[in-house]
Amino acid sequence: MHEVFVTRSDYPFPDRQAKIFSKYNCVLLNHTLHVEKGLTAQDKLILGRKLIHRYGRDVIQRWINSLELRTWGTLENWEAKLESHASAKAS
Repeated sequence: MHEVFVTRSDYPFPDRQAKIFSKYNCVLLNHTLHVEKGLTAQDKLILGRKLIHRYGRDVIQRWINSLELRTWGTLENWEAKLESHASAKAS
């Protein structure tokens, strides 16, 4: 299982970390492929967009807001950051 929007390092509260293991944030990955290839910014963007399509942008943003992460921002900012990172890697 892999976190897409909010990772364990983004939410360093061991007593509350179970909150990030949500259907709005996690996907199952092929273990061998994940270990060999890793998860690129492009992969994360694709997975995030699939979750947004499945559950809705507003639902996921409300879930993220419920975590009370002051520095996380919006899904639009998250997408822009990953798109920038993915395009920099491609160059």
